[in-house]
Amino acid sequence: MQFKIYLAVFSIFLLTITACSTQLTDVPNKHSLVSIDLPKKDTSYRLYVNFKDTNTTLVEGKNRLFVPAGKVNLQVVNKYKTAWIDFDAKSGERYFFRILQDNDKNLIFIQTPLK
Repeated sequence: MQFKIYLAVFSIFLLTITACSTQLTDVPNKHSLVSIDLPKKDTSYRLYVNFKDTNTTLVEGKNRLFVPAGKVNLQVVNKYKTAWIDFDAKSGERYFFRILQDNDKNLIFIQTPLK
């Protein structure tokens, strides 16, 4: 019986940690939070922000980064394929994007609704 209680408490503890770790508390002043979702497996992309290399490789799943507020150009490169999107980032806001491939294997960079 005592083991079941410990197991229940431990499970609740793990759920709390998991839930808290997926949330970001604050966006730095004069910055925006960008989340880029890469649903396709076995692919990675090099990320450029405002035409500057960020030395960041995006991998499958959600990739988060802070960008300066104002006009922002996001560009991803995978081998010889490139996709980009321009948007106006407002300070303290969160933006969600997804990278897809069309039927011709061209990359598409789209903004998705807030989640």
